[in-house]
Amino acid sequence: MKSFEQMILEKGKKYQRRFHPLLLENNTFLESKYKAIFNNLGLNDYSYILDVGCGTGIHLPFLKKYGRDVFGVDTSFILAHEARVAFKDRHGIKILVGQAEKLPFNREIFDLIFVNDSFIHF
Repeated sequence: MKSFEQMILEKGKKYQRRFHPLLLENNTFLESKYKAIFNNLGLNDYSYILDVGCGTGIHLPFLKKYGRDVFGVDTSFILAHEARVAFKDRHGIKILVGQAEKLPFNREIFDLIFVNDSFIHF
């Protein structure tokens, strides 16, 4: 019988192959979605953005286009590790492992907190 960690690792690898952030980075549909969101919010290049439940970092390159510093946080060490590997050479993208309820940040640091498909985990 597989351990819990083995099952998570397998799911993480399958998810990573399907939704690798670097494969999606030049996706025109997603790009237009983010452009519309940020134009409506009026955020500028000096914004700090937090992606809660960032997983492998699918949204991070899009968010980085609109923020000076982008932070991703996920409870899964495996998915956060994949995001770190994918964005290791990207200035201004930082990935942490942690819980959304216990973030190691000052409360007012972020101009935008982005949450996509992770509320089910709270």
